Amino acid sequence: MAQNLEDLIVALFDCITSTADKEARGSIGESLLILGIKQPALFLTAAHTFLVKNNKLSDQNRSFIITSVNKVLEKQSVLEEIDEQLALLIINLAIQEMTMTKVGRHVICNLRISI
Repeated sequence: MAQNLEDLIVALFDCITSTADKEARGSIGESLLILGIKQPALFLTAAHTFLVKNNKLSDQNRSFIITSVNKVLEKQSVLEEIDEQLALLIINLAIQEMTMTKVGRHVICNLRISI
């Protein structure tokens, strides 16, 4: 059971990795977007930590999480709320993903453009 919001976000990321059901993945994605817009610093930090800790995720799951991060970062209110340290952390994540994984470069490039 999730004890706090960060645990809930991580649990949703875990759900992504354990289901291939498109409807479920869509619902989870919507929930992640809402949480990311409401609590961007917490969401972005949790996404970064999850990707770093789970370096053996499938390309499909890694891409889904990066796309979720990108959708959150597309919101102007989020960009105005995050601090420089968090922005640098996400930029670093994008660079790591580009050099270490086979996730589509367009997904990662979009992430970098948003910031």
